[in-house]
Amino acid sequence: MYPIDKPEKIYRYQKIDLVTMNSLFHDKLYFSDPSKFNDAFERSPVITGDSEIDDLRLILRKLIEERTEREALSLLSKVGLNDIKAINFSKKRGDERARFSLKDVAYMATNPDNGFSDINTAEYAGLIRKIDDEIKKNYTKGVCCFSSTMDNNLLWSHYGDSHSGFCIGYEFFNPEELNGNKGPDLHKVDYREKRELLTSLIYKAVIHDNINAKNDLDSKVLLQKSKGWEYEKEWRLLDNKGSQESSLKLIDVTFGLRCDYSMIGIIVNVLKDRVKFYKIYDAEKSFELQRHELEPCEILAEYPRGTTRYCFSPI
Repeated sequence: MYPIDKPEKIYRYQKIDLVTMNSLFHDKLYFSDPSKFNDAFERSPVITGDSEIDDLRLILRKLIEERTEREALSLLSKVGLNDIKAINFSKKRGDERARFSLKDVAYMATNPDNGFSDINTAEYAGLIRKIDDEIKKNYTKGVCCFSSTMDNNLLWSHYGDSHSGFCIGYEFFNPEELNGNKGPDLHKVDYREKRELLTSLIYKAVIHDNINAKNDLDSKVLLQKSKGWEYEKEWRLLDNKGSQESSLKLIDVTFGLRCDYSMIGIIVNVLKDRVKFYKIYDAEKSFELQRHELEPCEILAEYPRGTTRYCFSPI
């Protein structure tokens, strides 16, 4: 999540249905749970232990304490309890949960049937598993995915409803348009061969509160994908899960090669004064896709189309 040159425009491939059309017409973005994505390895880095066992205990304790305190405070605030007693109760609850979990890991390590050669090795592995669980629980943000390209055949196939959907183009508001507000934090997906996450990095981020380590940790959990996905040229926004107000400027809508013209007519009619419209066509003698601009007046001249039944006078 380091500062990086972002593209001037980003694109979101989607199928056309009532949900996506409603989001488009009302300037909304939907932030999905990454665990539901089509990549089975989303938000699943492999934690590798390169730390002492005492450091792992500290990591697990801190992760559980912070999560439990946060959850307890959230529940108490919903019933109007926000005072120092609520804070102290939440801290106590976090400490109790952390101590119980550490004792549980140590106890399970004494099981002679756990498959490990000694108790220390078993406890080390148990701590790694618990840390992995806590890392996943701590990352609860939703993800909204974009690409820096609008004419990728595979993206149209996978996310654009087999070329029957649309691709929504966005750009970023300039500083004057933001009126002093902070613009969106756009993050570039990091494509790698391995999905390793070292416990030494987690230690720096969690225990030492090191900002660079925190950025690295966020990237490895939320932004790391296999190189096999590199063709997507993906960028992401992170926010609370569900439908949120868009922080981007809607600039154009590109309709897929197989997009139904009645759907095109509806969308053009609603957004004709706001954005530009394009249509994807197949390039002659190649497998490339080409994008050509549509004139709203030409589309709207065709739709809505009356029945031919009334086009002729009775004989």
